[in-house]
Amino acid sequence: MHSTDGKVTVTAGKGTQLNGQAAALYATYQAPGEGRDAQLARFGQVMAAVIHAMPANLTDATDDVRRMNAVLDPSLPEKALGGVLAGLAQRAKDGHLDVQTLKAKADGTLDQATAGQQVKTVLGGTVHSATSAATTPRVSVVNASGNEKLAAAVEVQVTNAGLEAVPSSTKSGPVQAASEIRYTDDARADAAKSLAVTLGLKPEAVKKVSDPQNVDLVVVVGKDFPAQQTP
Repeated sequence: MHSTDGKVTVTAGKGTQLNGQAAALYATYQAPGEGRDAQLARFGQVMAAVIHAMPANLTDATDDVRRMNAVLDPSLPEKALGGVLAGLAQRAKDGHLDVQTLKAKADGTLDQATAGQQVKTVLGGTVHSATSAATTPRVSVVNASGNEKLAAAVEVQVTNAGLEAVPSSTKSGPVQAASEIRYTDDARADAAKSLAVTLGLKPEAVKKVSDPQNVDLVVVVGKDFPAQQTP
C-alpha cells in the first residue's frame, strides 16, 4: 500500500505491526475500483486492534487519547472518549467484545429503517436509558412533504422547543399526506404530545410504533403540515 507520494507505507503480509500513520492509511485507503466494503473491513480491523491495545484504566486511556491529538473538533471530550475506549478495552480483555458489520448505504450512512433494524438485531430493542423521561428527548425530522426546505424549518422549531434536533440520515422520504410524531418508549409519550402542540399538529399525529428507532422521537413532516409554518 502506498502513500500519496508513492512510498510504500504498508507492506503485504499477516501480523504486520503498524505505527499510527501507517494504521490510519491502511484504515482509510481505497484502491482504484475497490468497493467500500473492503475499505470498511480494513477500518474495522484497525479499530479492533486499537481497542485491544488500549489500557483499561480511565486515566491511562485518556492520556493516550490526548497524546494522539488526532481530532481537531471531537464530538466527545477527551475524558469521555477515554472512558468509552477503556470500557471497550476491558471487555475485549475479558473476551466479551463482539463486532458486527453494519449495512450502510453507498455514502456510508444508515437510513432510518436500517438503523432501527440494527438496534433491534444487535441490542434487542430500542436504545433508551432507565431515566429517559428526565433527559432531553432526541428528535430527528424526516421530510415527506414534498417541500425540500421544510425539514430545516421544523428542526429549528424542535430546537426552540428545548429538544435536541439530531440530523437524520433520511432527510426526505416518500411523500405522505399526514404528518406524524413517532415514539417507541412510553416515557416519551408526553414529550411527543407536547411537540405536536408546538408544531401545530393534531393529537392523532402522535403515534406509538413498534419498529425500533435510534432517537427518542421521529417527526415525519407530511403534506398537511401547517401552511403558516411553510417557508
